Amino acid sequence: MTRTQIRSLLWCISASLSLGVVLAVVWGLAPLPEPEATATHSRGPANLDGEIERRTVAMEDFQGLWDLPLRRPVYDPPPKVVVRETPKPPPLTIRLVGTIIEPDNRQAIIIHQGREMGFYRVGQTVEQAKIIAIDTNSMEIEYFGERQTLTVVEQR
Repeated sequence: MTRTQIRSLLWCISASLSLGVVLAVVWGLAPLPEPEATATHSRGPANLDGEIERRTVAMEDFQGLWDLPLRRPVYDPPPKVVVRETPKPPPLTIRLVGTIIEPDNRQAIIIHQGREMGFYRVGQTVEQAKIIAIDTNSMEIEYFGERQTLTVVEQR
């Protein structure tokens, strides 16, 4: 396309757009047609002679609508916290019978499950009780998160 053809095309586009704007303004300013007088329905209560009855609405008429819960909170309420009691640990059924204290070796002699005897070192577990430390005639254990000290029970 030559320069003259492009100019002519742009002038045609501009003229048609301008004509469209003028027609839109004229159409927007034109008066609206009157509604028909023989309407088959009305938007409000009518009298016997067909006139629409107008009345003033008081604020109290809306009271029933105001009481309706139409909105929910902007945030969700926090969930209810259920407090559960932690179960009590079962009673400890191990007994310390004696200890063996050597320079490189500390052992506890323990009776568990009522009659079985065994030798245990620090770090081992006996019936869910972890041995923390072994001293002369005593040992420290951790049983369900609690630290306890067991001492040698003398049998008679």
